[in-house]
Amino acid sequence: MIGLIYNEVSKIVAQRRFLVVIIILTLIAILGALVAKAVHVTGQMMPTTAAQSVNNGISAAAQLLFPFLFAIIMGDIIAGELNGGTMKLLLIRPVARWKVWLSKLIGAYLACTAIVIYSGLLSYVALGATIGFGSFSAPEGGMYNIAASAGFVTAKVYALELASIFSVISTFLLISTFVESGVAAVGLCASLTVFCSVAVAIFRGLAAFSPRARILEYLFFSHWQIAGLGNSSFPFQNWTITGSLVTLAVWSLLFIAIGIAYFKYKDVKG
Repeated sequence: MIGLIYNEVSKIVAQRRFLVVIIILTLIAILGALVAKAVHVTGQMMPTTAAQSVNNGISAAAQLLFPFLFAIIMGDIIAGELNGGTMKLLLIRPVARWKVWLSKLIGAYLACTAIVIYSGLLSYVALGATIGFGSFSAPEGGMYNIAASAGFVTAKVYALELASIFSVISTFLLISTFVESGVAAVGLCASLTVFCSVAVAIFRGLAAFSPRARILEYLFFSHWQIAGLGNSSFPFQNWTITGSLVTLAVWSLLFIAIGIAYFKYKDVKG
């Protein structure tokens, strides 16, 4: 199993798309730091430091940027191999299909987690070089005036984002299992991220007018922004971390069960 996971991570990292994503995140971090410096110089924002700001970048990226990049990286993780004929070569080995499917899930999760960690560390360094590193023991403050330390809030946001990554990956892997074309799978996953981001904004507005609309908050993608519970930027009210985690877990386990069940009996050509 470990060998399968290592193989999947290696294949993802070796893609040119992975390098492109790293370059994009690097440019965004540098540009964000330059903008932050300009804003501080003009006095348009309360004085803050990299330690106090980095968690905001992660929770903001979780709304659309990270899921969109994940779709590009691993949207065709199964469909692409079906097109290329490599899946049949993999399945003729004496390995259970459920292990192959799970290895792709875990491999994609590790690769995407590495991307988020890289983004956070690079943003911290870039912001620190422009507006000062500050101390993680200082109060977070920010627009929500959070009294907890910046280090605690940042750790909380990162931990919650790890749960979001797992939900996003399990969703995309399910799509890649059912779709035959690698290009179509990537397109569907990328389109889904945009739709979900817009839908969450709509659901938030509907909940303010009709309590019955709150049922929409239980959809799987409504909690992809769970990292916002770490710094009070979660789009929906009256949700606890436990409730949000349970919602994500139920949907993720359901998608995993469906994906494995379908993949187990899927006719693989090539």
